[in-house]
Amino acid sequence: MSETRAHDRRPRIVTATEPDLDADKFRRVLVESGLGAQRPVDDPGRLRRMIDGADLVVTARLDAADGPFLDVARGISDGAWACYLAEVAVSESAHGLGVGRTEARALAAPRPGRR
Repeated sequence: MSETRAHDRRPRIVTATEPDLDADKFRRVLVESGLGAQRPVDDPGRLRRMIDGADLVVTARLDAADGPFLDVARGISDGAWACYLAEVAVSESAHGLGVGRTEARALAAPRPGRR
């Protein structure tokens, strides 16, 4: 888990890897971000496969690990060099807080013990 606080008055954003993210939470942030119009949000099984098929699932919450859920980012990685960002879905209420940028950095961070 990492914490980011911008130099201005932005709230603290806490990121964590959540490979077992609940599909309902994933659905909610897709809808709140506007990506729900382009994703299979009415197909829980497919949402579960989207989570399970990603090498990396990183979430962002406000102020604490159990704080309000703001974002989910999914990536596909070779575990050595490249990580492809499949999507970053930021709840509309968190737009402008730097959450997407924080998530992209979290996905790109080295992870010890990976393949």
